[in-house]
Amino acid sequence: MAELTHSIDTNHMLTALECVLALTRVLVRAPCNDLTVPPLFLSRLHCSLSFNQLGPEGAQLLSDVVSHTRTISTLDVCNNDFGADGARHFAAGLAENRSLTNLDMSHNRLTGEHPFDDVGGVIAIAESLGTRHCALAFLNLSYNRIANEKSTAGCVALGGVIATNCTLERVLLNTLPLFVQELRGTDGVTSVDFSGKNVGLDDLSVIACLISGNPILKSIDLRFNPQINSTQGAGALGNALMNNRRARVEFIFMDRYEVSPTTVTLALVNASLSPNDMVLLGAVLKWNDTLKELVLKDNLICGVAACTIEGHDLQGLKQLCVGLAANHSIQVLDLSNNAIMHEGGKLIAEMLLQNNTLHTVFLARNGLCREGYSSHCRQIVDTLRYNKQITHLDLHDNDVQPDVIERLAAILPHSNTLANLDIRDNDISRDAGTAFGHALDHNFSLKSLGMGTSTLDLVALKEDKLTELNLGQSYLGPGGVIILCQLLQFSENLALLDLSENGMGLAGGKAVGELMSANEGIHKYNLQGNGLCGIEYDFANSKWKGRYDTSVIDKFCGVIQRSKADRTVDVRNNSIKPALAKHLFKHFGKSFLYQN
Repeated sequence: MAELTHSIDTNHMLTALECVLALTRVLVRAPCNDLTVPPLFLSRLHCSLSFNQLGPEGAQLLSDVVSHTRTISTLDVCNNDFGADGARHFAAGLAENRSLTNLDMSHNRLTGEHPFDDVGGVIAIAESLGTRHCALAFLNLSYNRIANEKSTAGCVALGGVIATNCTLERVLLNTLPLFVQELRGTDGVTSVDFSGKNVGLDDLSVIACLISGNPILKSIDLRFNPQINSTQGAGALGNALMNNRRARVEFIFMDRYEVSPTTVTLALVNASLSPNDMVLLGAVLKWNDTLKELVLKDNLICGVAACTIEGHDLQGLKQLCVGLAANHSIQVLDLSNNAIMHEGGKLIAEMLLQNNTLHTVFLARNGLCREGYSSHCRQIVDTLRYNKQITHLDLHDNDVQPDVIERLAAILPHSNTLANLDIRDNDISRDAGTAFGHALDHNFSLKSLGMGTSTLDLVALKEDKLTELNLGQSYLGPGGVIILCQLLQFSENLALLDLSENGMGLAGGKAVGELMSANEGIHKYNLQGNGLCGIEYDFANSKWKGRYDTSVIDKFCGVIQRSKADRTVDVRNNSIKPALAKHLFKHFGKSFLYQN
């Protein structure tokens, strides 16, 4: 006998609960005295109970129907105000059902009243879909506020079950139908295009669960979807791709950025990118082989705009580093001014040890060091021992501590690839400067060195191409001046050296004295405003500090006395006392300019 299909609409037949009660008795094959049920009712039925306001009580009665029936294939219970409790009751029956292939539960307030955060019923429904005998092919849960900005737990539970369910073909959570097999990759589709489809956060939660197991996915387009082009949306998608161990997702299209087959440079400067955005980028970069330059400076990749602000979040940076470690195309990376801090420095160091294509790395203004503490910035420097691809390293303005400079000094003689090093706006101590200066004697690859506020052309210095060197107001500090003086010992063509206002103090002044002794070719020195007598103005505290000391000036005098070269040394604005000034005038005449 051929199978018959009938549609039964119980709207307006009896009261809603009476209908459900009658259905319960009939479909569980119990005696029924209230209704006369046609024989054909026991064939494959399409049953509509929509718009009956059954409520949680009706959902409980209907649960018994669903658990026992072997005849209903399509059930419409939309607009019945089940609520979260009703969803729990209904799920219990759904878990036992073997006949339903189409189920419409839309408009039932399944997450309760405002603020719509009771996801227990949705989770119960999700669990019922995971049974072995589930036969559902279509499920409509639209307009139930299953996800919101505070909670996506219900959708995540749904997505996890749907991803493993073998019968579901189509799911509706809003107005967008989700084709399950396509998203899972079983239909052979490698590109997923949701551009302009008004994808919601609940949709995205399920999409993310499905694509996390898609083994053939290569491209995702989510442009023109305001809700998911957000940090939360990027995080959900990024985590899904990170959990996918088989797919090679190389391209992502979002409103704020995209990585396409033709993208060579991705410059996202001051784009308010968050840790969640980094999770997504890290997932894509893991497989992308077209991108050459990635610029992410001036963003919020660690969740904060400055190192002094609370809420530092390293999860995004961690996932970005995972992607970069596996990437084999990016050559230039700029993460400047992202408040990575010393904790993030460890992640950067680990990434640099694994990556073998990056040659230029910008890490300026990231607070990589803490004053008085050894930090993970030293681990970044240590990578230069093993990573022979890096030619440019920027550590500008990171409070780089003496131990980091000294570690650089230990590595430089053994490095033959590093060509550009930027340590500007970092205080260099006397001992660190001495060690670094000696290290440069044994390094033949470094071509430029940033110190203070200036960048030195080491090629021009070593090849003695300069006749003048103007580094006034470069704020080199004592360590920077020591390094420079070590470099200039054999610059025979250099005649003028301007080091005014560099805060060199006594230590830097003594290094200049040694340079005077070693190199007689420099005839004119401008050393104004350097605290050469041990007394300097403390701008931070608006007062003078230090102790009067003439040892540097005495050293200059001794060198000039022993030298046959004519020299002019400008030591004005160095707190020279009248007695010393008188001595200079009497014994050295025009060799010193000393008026304060």
